[in-house]
Amino acid sequence: AKHKAWKLAHAQKEREAAKKRRAEEEAKKSRRLAAEVAGEPFEEDEEEEVVEEVDVSSVENVMDVGNGSPLFKDFALEDWALLQLRYEFYTMQRAFTMDVHDQDRHGIPEPHLGFYYTKYFKKTLNPSHFSVKSSAELAMLVKDTAAWDETTGVLRTPIAEEVS
Repeated sequence: AKHKAWKLAHAQKEREAAKKRRAEEEAKKSRRLAAEVAGEPFEEDEEEEVVEEVDVSSVENVMDVGNGSPLFKDFALEDWALLQLRYEFYTMQRAFTMDVHDQDRHGIPEPHLGFYYTKYFKKTLNPSHFSVKSSAELAMLVKDTAAWDETTGVLRTPIAEEVS
């Protein structure tokens, strides 16, 4: 039901965007025709600014990446899903280490990932939602946030813990 509602909303946005593009094209044709009738040269509108690639790790303010637009302006559904996965893996790993307080347990072992994911987030972890077959492949999608430690085989984060 949620997916169907999302598809309907997405289709509506697509129709509105197409309608807006057609209106802009018609307005441009009208301006060109008016310029020809007046005997004046038609000046093309300036092309949209070319968006430069932004290094996400160097952004200080996600609401402004330098040109006044937010970092997430052009995020698609997949981008939001991976962002949520990054957040969940990071917070799960941090919460686990805080909850355990054991020097022998440095993180969540791969076979226990599903259990702890369900315990912390009250939902099941299904790697097939991300088109992968295992939790190891799932962690590879967000390796900048959480990854399997080669020596211990537990989920670790390469992000340094911030001290306030």
